[in-house]
Amino acid sequence: MAGAPTYILGSAASLARPKQPQHTGSMKRILGMGVGVVYLGIAFGAYRNAGAGWASGYPDLGFWWTVIATLLGIAGLGALIGTWIHTRSTEP
Repeated sequence: MAGAPTYILGSAASLARPKQPQHTGSMKRILGMGVGVVYLGIAFGAYRNAGAGWASGYPDLGFWWTVIATLLGIAGLGALIGTWIHTRSTEP
């Protein structure tokens, strides 16, 4: 077809869009690690509440605070490990 535009670098949509700056992921890493540390801090507080419940003779409170603290600890570790895995540099 004579007169049809030829795109060497890609489609017309990719040429019309300006290039976005490449982010290194450092802000994502800081935010993800911060969330993980906050969750672990809350889990530590929940473990302290659980210990206080067990020590004062309320095993039901101790048990449920332990469950909550364990779930928060898993969330915190998941945030830290997930952030570390997903923000690794792929450059050699």
